[in-house]
Amino acid sequence: MSQKVARASVLAMQCHEGQKRQFSDDPYFFHVIRVAALVGAHPDMGEDEVCAAVLHDTLEDSDLPPKDIAEQFGDKVLALVDQLTNRFTSSAYPNESREWRKNRERARLASCSRTARIMKMLDRMDNVSETLFRLQNDTTVTQKFCERYLDETESMLEAIGDADRRIAGQLHELVEQTRDAARKAFRN
Repeated sequence: MSQKVARASVLAMQCHEGQKRQFSDDPYFFHVIRVAALVGAHPDMGEDEVCAAVLHDTLEDSDLPPKDIAEQFGDKVLALVDQLTNRFTSSAYPNESREWRKNRERARLASCSRTARIMKMLDRMDNVSETLFRLQNDTTVTQKFCERYLDETESMLEAIGDADRRIAGQLHELVEQTRDAARKAFRN
């Protein structure tokens, strides 16, 4: 791991301190490290992209000013983190439905750079993988969440999957595998 990625990891750990993943007690930081590993394994990604992957949820989930990312890691890293930051959150649009917000976010993502769209798919891949793990190993994931999240993932893939068809295909297969696991888990 480069010094730059190590510094980004320390900053992300500080920004996500005390945060837990939904449906588990796992530190949120584990998610960004897994996403960074997926990004680092992609042949088109380098050090800046790995830094952005580690930091991808910091603007959304902490008080970190964007200028701090630019000053410490450069404008390219900030641009990627900014593209990966959800604009259409329930706190920003409290009177709008989840469907409205997700539709707007999907359209916004479709206009992002190819690199950001690939990174977003890898982020979703980790989220869906974690959902599958939860379905297979405990009962913390709800049926409503699972169905909605998987549908939203498929819809997102329609908008950004052209950025990397191989990754999109892998994510689609993972979604289908997770749907099968959900059917088994919730067939009571």
